[in-house]
Amino acid sequence: MSNIYVYDKDKYFFLYLKKKLSHKYNFIRLEDVSLMISQNYKKDDMGIFIVNNVNDVVAFFRFRECFNERVLLCTEKPIICEKYKKTFSISFLDISKPKKKFYPNLNDRIEFFQGTL
Repeated sequence: MSNIYVYDKDKYFFLYLKKKLSHKYNFIRLEDVSLMISQNYKKDDMGIFIVNNVNDVVAFFRFRECFNERVLLCTEKPIICEKYKKTFSISFLDISKPKKKFYPNLNDRIEFFQGTL
């Protein structure tokens, strides 16, 4: 089983992932940008980056270096992701909706990344 690293400063979404999907995947929370060194991760690891504000872009650069194209960007503020999309060609998931509405899409995207090993 590959690891899924989650950058979530507010911790709430990481806890949701652990509760809903820990039976299928191994989630590890990343807090410190200094630990984001690409040599620390395997090629089949993926990342989920929870962006809360525009200032998270510095951490995102480091995070993206570690996981290349195997990154899912999530936010409760889609306007922030629009700014990220101008710089990066990356998919994002709007998690501002009720959990029941975005959960199937989240699960599908994780399975897609897991299938691209």
